Amino acid sequence: MSLFKDTVRQDVKRVFLNADEFSDRQVVNGKEIICQVDSNTVDPLDGSASNPLYGVFLNTINLYVDSCDMDRPVEDQLVRLDDRFYVVRKVKEEMGVYVITLEENDS
Repeated sequence: MSLFKDTVRQDVKRVFLNADEFSDRQVVNGKEIICQVDSNTVDPLDGSASNPLYGVFLNTINLYVDSCDMDRPVEDQLVRLDDRFYVVRKVKEEMGVYVITLEENDS
């Protein structure tokens, strides 16, 4: 691995997923881990009359987790974040961090 990639990997825990800085301790599927929850997501179909789920509010969040702290989830898997259940809509890995898009239905 390159020096840059090694440095970025070390920064995942020291900076980006640091509970004293940006992140918090959350319980994900019964295991306490340090992660970030981002609720500032935009769904281009939300509120559209052509959306088949019109009238149903989709609460969408992004969860950022060190890939060493959990197994990679798969689409349509249920994930429990603290006391709420979400469905995995998308997962990607960026420099050792899973970016997991989660949805829950609300009305």
